[in-house]
Amino acid sequence: MDGAKAATILTSEQILQLITQSQDFRTEYFNHARVATTYTDLRIFFGDHSLTAQGQQSFVEQLCIVMSPEFAKTLSDLLVTILNQYEGMFGKIRPSPGSAAVQTTLPLEVKENKQ
Repeated sequence: MDGAKAATILTSEQILQLITQSQDFRTEYFNHARVATTYTDLRIFFGDHSLTAQGQQSFVEQLCIVMSPEFAKTLSDLLVTILNQYEGMFGKIRPSPGSAAVQTTLPLEVKENKQ
């Protein structure tokens, strides 16, 4: 193995030391997601789902994350692993009361909020 570099294996502590957050890092809470896809990318629109005073469902989208299908698959695998660990520690996650939390089709009407 002339000229070959030895592989360096990092411990989880060393990996955590490599993670930094930007100055404008923020945490958001969402209870609604809508997914759209093309051949080249996948988009997840996150927002708030609530009921209006008239009892109608309201979806206000606040953020769109765009990623490649390859990264989406990696993220999906990671989420499945983490959720399995969560259920192992805390028990089964209760099922969603309906399908309103995640939509995989485009809504009939998307209203742009211009402020």
